[in-house]
Formats: sequence, C-alpha cells, structure tokens
Amino acid sequence: LAEECLARGMPQDAVGLYQSTLHGPYKNDPNLQFGLARAQFANAEYAPAATAFAELRIEHTKFQTEDVMLLQARNYAAWGEVNLAHSHFETIVAIYSGLEAAYQYGDFLIRQGQHAKAQEILNELINKAKRFNIRHEDELYWLKQARLRLSSINPASLKL
Repeated sequence: LAEECLARGMPQDAVGLYQSTLHGPYKNDPNLQFGLARAQFANAEYAPAATAFAELRIEHTKFQTEDVMLLQARNYAAWGEVNLAHSHFETIVAIYSGLEAAYQYGDFLIRQGQHAKAQEILNELINKAKRFNIRHEDELYWLKQARLRLSSINPASLKL
C-alpha cells in the first residue's frame, strides 16, 4: 500500500504506512527501511531521510547499494547539503552500472552553476551509451534526458 501511495504522489501517506510497519519482526527489514527513506525523500523530509539512508547503509551494507547511494546523494542535493551531495555523487558515478547516476550528477552540477564539469559528466554518459550500444528503454530515457539537459547549457551539443 505504501508503494502505491508513492506511485500515486502521496508520499506523506507512504511515510506513515512505512513507519507503521517498522516494528516487531519487521523492524530491521531493509526493504521497508528503504521504502521509508524513499517516501521521506519524496515528501521533502530530507533530514529524516538522510538518517534513514545512513542507518540502512550501516545495518544492511549490501542492500541495493547503488540505489541507496544514488538516492542518498539526491537527498543531500535536495536538502542543500552541497558538499555531501558532491561527495556521494562522485562515489556513486564511479560504480553505478546504469546511466541514471551520471545524469543526476550532471543535473546537480548544472543547478550548482558548474557547467563545464556537468558537460564532462553528461558527455561521458552519452559516450558510454554509444560504446555499449545501450538499447534498454529505461537507460534510453536517461540518455535522452542527458542530451536535453546538455542542450540547456550548450545548444551546440544537440548534434551529439
């Protein structure tokens, strides 16, 4: 039910539902903990989400590492914790298997006014997609977003 609330744009309800499940035998369930952190992030509860992500990474070090780290970086960025966001994005971009982390980092850099670094990251994403002949629909979405975002700071990049 909490996942459905998130999918329907009701993160506050999702937070409440996840919190109500994290008791008794489910207190340390990593899926529920991650769900709560995601719901808190979606509900702009950045401080509690940061705590939830940190606890999840400590208690369940191997649980969906890439997804947890990426959302943790995005949470820091949304919260305005720029240095922590930079650090987490740098780490996750180096290990993330898909294109989303690079896109999110490039987008963050653009919002920080770091256009040259953003161009570098987004161009690397585009080159990676070409090099590995990426055709998966979810990955093509991030490729398209990267091209659009890149064109917002450098219209000449539309040729890529």
